[in-house]
Amino acid sequence: YGKVSLGDEPKGRLVCERLIPFDAVPKELWIQFTDVEEFKRREPELLSTIMDSEGSDSVIIYVKKEKMRVRLFFSLLQYIAMSIVLISPRLLKKFANFEVPVEVHISVTAFAFLGLVLGDGLNFYGKIGWWDSLLHFTSGIILSFIALWLLQMLILRRKYLFMHRALLYIFVVAFSLAVGAVWELCEYTVDDIFHTNNQQYMATTRATIVSSDDEPLEGHDALADTMKDLALDLAGAILVVCYECSKKEITQYYVSKKD
Repeated sequence: YGKVSLGDEPKGRLVCERLIPFDAVPKELWIQFTDVEEFKRREPELLSTIMDSEGSDSVIIYVKKEKMRVRLFFSLLQYIAMSIVLISPRLLKKFANFEVPVEVHISVTAFAFLGLVLGDGLNFYGKIGWWDSLLHFTSGIILSFIALWLLQMLILRRKYLFMHRALLYIFVVAFSLAVGAVWELCEYTVDDIFHTNNQQYMATTRATIVSSDDEPLEGHDALADTMKDLALDLAGAILVVCYECSKKEITQYYVSKKD
């Protein structure tokens, strides 16, 4: 630390008043993260790294805005999908003359809220490891009851319809698995277009929005989440079938025999 004196002499002078070691000079450290999720995930590691600092240096955290825009856009899509679910009974009534029971509408709406708003919008998939498994198991149950409701609507419209109880159960399970498979195709398409992590193919995160530092699973492990989701759909459907088997009036309620 010092000062420069020029005066009238042709050569200036540098007057040193105090020596300051390089280690004592305040430093400024800039750290860039791809998104907020990555920063939160690596925050403990960062704190443990800078814990030895004396506190005279500055640490500046920088988050790329591009990823934030992706999250905002993706969240907007989730809320639009949620709005469509809310008005779906009215659309079915208008265009297909289908009267959706209140119980079915409430169940689907609650499921959409848990998946679209809490799961994707508020990142419950990344914060709670079993959230995705819970929703897939629940979806198997809800889809099975929807299958039974569709059969009931079909029977009411066609008074003379025969269906063996075993076929009824097979239809319920097949319907749940078929919708679950279509859902997996939709997840794959969204992941391919928006570079998201709906199918949980990343090894370093379970969040829907991924960063450039995240690493994908390889080989057989990359299929584990899809297979687990379909297995949970199947388990939910089997649970509904077991419940319906315990009801004596199932044949009369859902199946109408020929005269």
